[in-house]
Formats: sequence, structure tokens, C-alpha cells
Amino acid sequence: MKCFRIIFAALLTITLCACRSKEFNVTAEFPASTSRVITLTYYAAGKKAGWVTETALSVNAGKGTVKCSTIRPTLVWLSGAGKPDGPQMWFWAERGDDILISGKEDEPFSWEVSGNGINERWTKWRLANLAVLKKRETKQLNAAIAKYVKENKDDELSALLLLTIYDRSEDEAGYTRLWNSLSESARSEEVIAAAGRSDQPTGALAQTPPRIADFKLHCQGETIRRFQTRDYDAILLYFQLGDEDMHRRDIDSLKALLKEKGSAPRFALLNVSLGSDTITWLSHVRLDSLPLSTALTEAWAPGGRMHSSILPFALPSSPWFVVLDTKGNQKYRGADAGGALKATRPLIRKSTPKDSLKP
Repeated sequence: MKCFRIIFAALLTITLCACRSKEFNVTAEFPASTSRVITLTYYAAGKKAGWVTETALSVNAGKGTVKCSTIRPTLVWLSGAGKPDGPQMWFWAERGDDILISGKEDEPFSWEVSGNGINERWTKWRLANLAVLKKRETKQLNAAIAKYVKENKDDELSALLLLTIYDRSEDEAGYTRLWNSLSESARSEEVIAAAGRSDQPTGALAQTPPRIADFKLHCQGETIRRFQTRDYDAILLYFQLGDEDMHRRDIDSLKALLKEKGSAPRFALLNVSLGSDTITWLSHVRLDSLPLSTALTEAWAPGGRMHSSILPFALPSSPWFVVLDTKGNQKYRGADAGGALKATRPLIRKSTPKDSLKP
């Protein structure tokens, strides 16, 4: 009996240590008058609950702490910390890290984040470029990132800046040159996997877009759903933040498409939000009011364009449409709703012969 107790205690200790080994702590320190909820979203890579993890960091009287879990290094997106449409800031986390977020202003870009070397360098870069970050001026931001990358080709932060902040739609060729200039250690599989799947290309899209025959999305109802193009004649994906100038026109086009083709048995329309958190996402779902249809799926990509689930689509900007045929070929890529509808229509014609929809 005594031997059994010893074995049981040993097993319990091993189990507890194993659980703790996957944890990292996040602590917030703000002025005592601060009360807010900050949402932490990250790709934890767990088999059961690790595709997407969302944790609330509650700050009361300026203090707050939360335990998170991941099996490998990860990039954490912060939302609910500034403007509702973020994310406003990112930080790097590994198992065993004690992350401290501190600041005085109601501006996430001015906050200091510690806990590992990457965060300390990232904080230094962010504070040095605070004025540009606040203005969100794309060309100046790209220039600031390019300067850092050229001076730090062996630094993982260079890759993270390109993956999270650099606007590829402004200068795709410049992005590719910068990315290819990095050393293998800077753009390692570990770094890429923290923001997305490491088995997908991160450089510029090839002249012939790659086939995407299988992908997963975080869908309404808190489910991770797998889509395989062989099950469909056509899949139309609409990636959006919900606040773009052309959003209402795009939604009107999609409503017309659903009215015309929504009953087609092998057609899917995926409305993918790039919003910073579930509240933003679901709010846009309600405002868009797309008609209920067997073809429609409302989905969300935490962290925006560089989230793991949509990295294979290589989105240069938003809004962005992608049309896939049954073999996974990208029949259309672009920001024009008319072009997307024109590419989609012939693919689903055989399911619904009547077709009067105009792009």
C-alpha cells in the first residue's frame, strides 16, 4: 500500500509538472484607475483545443494576471485594448515565460512588454516608431520595418514585423526582397508557425496561385470546420474587416448571389471576418444580415490576415475574394466583387441552371 502511494504521488507530480510546462503567465500593470478586459488570442497548436485559443485578461484597479497554455512558441494578439478593430499589438510567448505588460497611456503601442528577448526588442522598436504606428501610415510603417530588417537580418523580430505589420499590398516585391534577405534562423519554421502553418509558403504568391484543396476555419458556434474542395463545385471566400469603404456594396453583391444560388447543393459562400475578437466578428455578422442559406458559413480568422487558418490564401489586403473550384484551383483572387461573382457563376451553373445574376 505504501509503495502504491509513492507511485501515485510520483505520477501526480509528473502530471502536474507536464501541465505547468505548457504554461506561460501574462501579468498586467497599469495605473490604479485602469479597469479593462484584454483578449489574448493565439495559435496554441494543441491537438484537442489548440487551433485557436482565446483568453480574457481582466484588469481591475490596474492589476491583472492570467495563465495561458501552448505546446510551442506562439504569437499572441491583443484586442479590447484600444480601438475595437485591431489587433493593436502583438507579443511573443513561450512555455515558462512570465510576460509583463505595463503602461500608463490608453494606447497599446506605447505599452512595454517583457518576458523574453524578442518582446524587449519589439518594445524598443515600437516605442521608437510610436508616432508612425499611431498614424497608421502604410508607407512610413513599411519603411520603418524595412530599415530594421536590413540592419537585423539574423533577428526573429525582423520576420515577425514582416508577418504582422508590413503591408504587402503596398509593396509586394519589397516584402519578398526583405523576406528572402533574412537568415534561416530569423525566418525559422518555429517563427513562421507562431503566426501560421509552417508548411505553407510565406513569400510572394507564385504566378500560378497554388491549389488549396483542404483548409480549416473557426466558424460560428465555436467550431473548427474542415472544408475540402472536392465536396463542392465552387467555394467563394470573402475576407473582410467589416469597416472597408466598399463593404456595404460587397455585402449587397453577396446577398444577391445567395438569393440566386443559395440553394445550390455544392456551393459554399464563406464570409470570413478578420476582426480582432469574437465581439467584433459577431457584431459584423448581425450588421451584414446575410440571408440564411445552406451555402453560407460565417467564419473568423483571429489575428487577421496572418492567422494560421488563412495563411495559405496569402491575402495582400482586405477586402479580398478567393474563388476555388472543385480541384482547389484559385479561379479568382482580388478585391472586386464583380470579378468574384463572374468567376463563381459558371462553376455552379450545373447545380442551378437558371442564372440571371450580373456582377
